[in-house]
Amino acid sequence: MREEIIKFDRYQKQFHFLIDNDIETIEQINVFKESAESKIKELTLNRSRLYNKPDAKPEINKELRELRKDVRTCKNIFEDSERIQEHQNYVVQLEQQAQNANKQRLKDMER
Repeated sequence: MREEIIKFDRYQKQFHFLIDNDIETIEQINVFKESAESKIKELTLNRSRLYNKPDAKPEINKELRELRKDVRTCKNIFEDSERIQEHQNYVVQLEQQAQNANKQRLKDMER
């Protein structure tokens, strides 16, 4: 039960992430993730140039933390979406088998 609650919480966070960023497709997640990764590279480079200026680093570090969190969320969404798709395919397959079994029973009853 605990695992299911953890999954539900993770799915809820992912849902809010998708809504907040107006993401509806896998392609949009890819674009978002790639954009965040390029911003991370850019900010990391800028941060290395500012090591002697302590005032600027906390803002960059905060932004880097948020971007890295977003990238992790995107990766989790990819993993979870694949797992959910596999589960959905399995459920569809079971439903089709049940329908076929029902059709066969009806044919047998008619005979």
